[in-house]
Formats: sequence, C-alpha cells, structure tokens
Amino acid sequence: MKRFVRVLPLPLLAVVLLLGCGSAKKDVLGTWSGTLSMSDKGLDDAQRAAKVANGGNEIPKEIIKTLLESSGASLTLKGDGTFEMSFGPTPRSGHWEFHDSKVILKMEKVSGQDPSKVGKKTESDTSATESEDPWTFKLSSDKKTLSGSDPSDPGTTMKLAKK
Repeated sequence: MKRFVRVLPLPLLAVVLLLGCGSAKKDVLGTWSGTLSMSDKGLDDAQRAAKVANGGNEIPKEIIKTLLESSGASLTLKGDGTFEMSFGPTPRSGHWEFHDSKVILKMEKVSGQDPSKVGKKTESDTSATESEDPWTFKLSSDKKTLSGSDPSDPGTTMKLAKK
C-alpha cells in the first residue's frame, strides 16, 4: 500500500503540469496584429522577389519599404495547430507549436508555394528569398504582445498585440 501512495502523486503532478501548459497555449490562440520593421537585407530580399514577380522590372526599395511597413502584420493562431500570417501582399501559412512562452511557426506555404521556391527565377536558382527555418515569437510576461523576427534576417522584426 505504501508503494501505491508514493507513486500516485507523480501522475497527479503530470496532470497539473499539462493543464497549466494548456492554458498558456490558449493565451496565444486568436488573431494578433501589429507592425513590421524591415532591415536592409529584408528590403534586398523583398526587392528581388518583387522583381521576379513583376516580370524583371525593378521596384525601388523606398516603395517596397513603405508598402510593407505601412500594411502592418497579422498572425492568426488556430486551435488545430495551423496559422495564417500576412505582411505586405504575401500570405503565409503552416503549423505552429507553443513551448517555453514561445510560438514557433513552421512555414509551409508562402503566397501559395513552398518557401524554398519563393523569389527563384528557375529551379536551379539558389537565391530563394524565404527561409525554411521556423519563425519564433516570444510571448510577453503580461501575455499582451508577441515579438519575433525573420530567421534568415534577425533585423526584420514584428511586434504584435492580440486583437
């Protein structure tokens, strides 16, 4: 009987910990919106992708920066583990996880295509403008903001607040 009593608290502790993690995940569900700040590298990548999409015609960086930063950013985290994110004219989607106060986004589609193909002129072109690395957003201690950056360009950042 003593052995049973000693083992019983461990499963109860596991249940309590899992319930606690579930409520934290619920804190991030929903739509978040905010601002995007572009670095020079981010602008170079956006300009290269815009040139490919625009039939080879170059669009000035100043115009790209204004369009992207003024359009804001939006992230919707769904209960089924999928997300939708947009900034500028580029929708993104995939799956997300929540660990240690961090939302981790795995991009599966960027403008409807595989991220590794975005910005490429041909299949052999190695100048893709999207990273296949996950994006990470940190949840603030007051649970009111998410902050993150592009994994291929830490200078391009987003700060989002829950709608």
